[in-house]
Amino acid sequence: LLMVTPLQIVAAARMELDTPFKHQGRLSKVGLDCIGKIVLTARACAIPIEDRMIYSRVPQPEQLIAELDRQLDRTVEMVVGNVVAFWFIDPTMPQHVGILTPHRTGLGLIHTYSGAGKVIEHVLDENWRRRIYGVWRFRGVA
Repeated sequence: LLMVTPLQIVAAARMELDTPFKHQGRLSKVGLDCIGKIVLTARACAIPIEDRMIYSRVPQPEQLIAELDRQLDRTVEMVVGNVVAFWFIDPTMPQHVGILTPHRTGLGLIHTYSGAGKVIEHVLDENWRRRIYGVWRFRGVA
């Protein structure tokens, strides 16, 4: 089994920075949504992942999350390379996903954000932290 490091995941995720937002997009440098960002990052790291594109404009990434390793304890597993899910409308359901990255002030977040219109990376500030639904690891990560 191929073992991927968290920093390899971050490097793969950063390759898509500035890719335009496109609902259900799956094309590098052409268009991605938040789930597409996770799928392309996994594939760039040779991590097998099933891509189910049956979701609305407000995605509910439960099916994507099922492809990841077990849900982690977010009090101890908020670490670089892990996938974090957020809620916006309903705190009992995830509606957005991103990847945790190293940031000079602690943790960062890389994700395709429709509000920015593209893949961005920024500090994981309190506004984002309070919307965390859960944290997962990609399968096969060291």
